[in-house]
Amino acid sequence: VVLRQTPFYPEGGGQVGDRGQIITPNAKIEITDTQSPTAGLIIHYGTITNGDVSLGDAVWAQVDVQNRIKTMRNHSGTHILHASLRSVLGTHVRQAGSLNNPDHLRFDYTHVGPLSRTELRQIQSLSNQKIRENLHVNTVETTYANAISQGALAFFGDKYGDIVRVVEMRSVGTETPFSLEACGGTHIAHTGEIGPLLILGDSGIGGGMRRIEAITGDVADSSFMDNRELLHSISRKLETSVDGLEIRLEGFLAELDTLRKCLQKLERDNLRLESKEILTQVQQINGVNVIASRTTASNIEAMREMGDWIKRELSSVILVLALNNQGNPMLISMVTSDLVGKGFHAGDIVRETAKILGGGGGGRAESAQAGGKHLDKLPKALKNVSEIVRRQAKP
Repeated sequence: VVLRQTPFYPEGGGQVGDRGQIITPNAKIEITDTQSPTAGLIIHYGTITNGDVSLGDAVWAQVDVQNRIKTMRNHSGTHILHASLRSVLGTHVRQAGSLNNPDHLRFDYTHVGPLSRTELRQIQSLSNQKIRENLHVNTVETTYANAISQGALAFFGDKYGDIVRVVEMRSVGTETPFSLEACGGTHIAHTGEIGPLLILGDSGIGGGMRRIEAITGDVADSSFMDNRELLHSISRKLETSVDGLEIRLEGFLAELDTLRKCLQKLERDNLRLESKEILTQVQQINGVNVIASRTTASNIEAMREMGDWIKRELSSVILVLALNNQGNPMLISMVTSDLVGKGFHAGDIVRETAKILGGGGGGRAESAQAGGKHLDKLPKALKNVSEIVRRQAKP
């Protein structure tokens, strides 16, 4: 929909387009977006919810005020955040893109390296300080050259005409504004209207660019309340006060670490007993000690420890051990050095064994690893190890 005149702000300079309603004598249109594809042309996109629209209809255009106010808070918050970034990090910081919508703000800027927690805290603290100071937000139109000469910041990705709109934020009676930028967007009248500003995070987006995201106003208020309620919920479950959460958590972590170490010791002891049982399963194939067995080990490293212990006990052995990794069989093969010298190869043994399991693997002559898909075929695969050894044995 195109109108002769409109109060709707089209998307531009990082600020999203207005939403609202256009009402005619015979219809109602819910506007969901406003765009300006070329200078002087503003297009309203929406859905006719009832009636019919005709060319030349007189209309009542009504912007969604709450949506606009929230967007304005975030846009003004972006200017505050930009100035705070430059104050804390240095004047090398320049805008590289932004997004201002009713829910949050996103600001891309030039800076090499991640921000520390201290820097983020300083940036947020300074931003909220300037918001609380209720700086006056003033807009003036001037030439682009004059704006730049006065120190106004301009986003290099935007195109500016000879006349630009400059937005300044300053305390009454001060000569130097806290923020001065060329900007055609909508803004609040005083920074106090922004409400609290809460930084959600900062991340790198490549090429010496970073992205900082934040929320303001009632969205930030809701986030504060949600986080506070979460802390109270956790404190109730841990039976301590919010202030005592860190100490209680450190205690639980220490207990968890102790329990983990105890569990690891129990597992090692159990696997040692299991290794002793597996040791009794040794077979003689053409004069060679061979063991092929399934284990209860929970991971490859634990199974390797079992294999190392068995090798120390037998000193000369070909060993294939298996475990169940969430329904998938995993294998290791070990061959002592004396048997490697006789032509046996752990990689070849485990690779051929894994074929029966629908998998593959390989490795060195002394040690190798493989995996498969068919756990139900594991008994067959382990039974076949003795045949593989017979084929590898030199006459």
